[in-house]
Amino acid sequence: MSQINYSDVYNKSIEVQDVINNVLIKKFCELHNIPLETNVLSMKMEYIAKAIYFLGVKKKYAAKIFKNENETEIDIKGLVPKRSDYPILTRTKIMELLELILDDEVSITKIDEFDKKTEQEMRELAAIGDKRVGRPVTYFKSFNTYSKVPVHVLGMELWNQLEYKVFYPSSKGYMFRIKGVNLMSDALENKFKKAQIDPKLLANNYIVIPESEDRVPDYFVIDVDNIVKFAWCDRAEEILQPFGGRYNSRKSIVEESSNLSDLFSDMFFSNK
Repeated sequence: MSQINYSDVYNKSIEVQDVINNVLIKKFCELHNIPLETNVLSMKMEYIAKAIYFLGVKKKYAAKIFKNENETEIDIKGLVPKRSDYPILTRTKIMELLELILDDEVSITKIDEFDKKTEQEMRELAAIGDKRVGRPVTYFKSFNTYSKVPVHVLGMELWNQLEYKVFYPSSKGYMFRIKGVNLMSDALENKFKKAQIDPKLLANNYIVIPESEDRVPDYFVIDVDNIVKFAWCDRAEEILQPFGGRYNSRKSIVEESSNLSDLFSDMFFSNK
């Protein structure tokens, strides 16, 4: 297969755009007796894509856009990097995963290696409660105005009771799933007695740390598996679904090939 010259494609697209706007649309106006000065129809080339990755859902894709011979950029619609309700590190790592997928020589082996390495990194950060893997949340309105208080607001109020009062309506923070609170921890000594803590907050199993903090205090028992599942495993599974899922759930036909070009060649260009 010959190498595509994207500069030629771009230049030819501009030529086609000019013909449509300066010749065909003018002719259309003449045929339908439309004064040219009142015409509002104009065609414009959006971009030249070197690669596009669709997830099979409307308005969910990533495209590697040709800018010039030495520059490309990635345009994303409806995917994790564009959403503020996912952890900081999740958005960064999913972006890196999409760059691997859109690479000119995309490799399943490299994707799997990145997937495994990122999951391990997420697990290590979740174990210490690093805010980069916490879910961004906002305290929208006064506590007493909720008919059913959301779990993240309960997590904020738990912080207010156990640490210092910082969360009010419009406050933001990072939410972590926890298995409980170690009330015997030395870190809690001389702070609060168990009787002073609202049992409803302890039973909620979520803690939210303020933006000014880097990590969850040691006396919270973090649910690492739950955090990693949300912050990476489920997100990567969704992105890699067209491949057959992540490395541990992919179909055997994909698993046997280390390079997508080899796979597609076997599937679509075989003479068998």
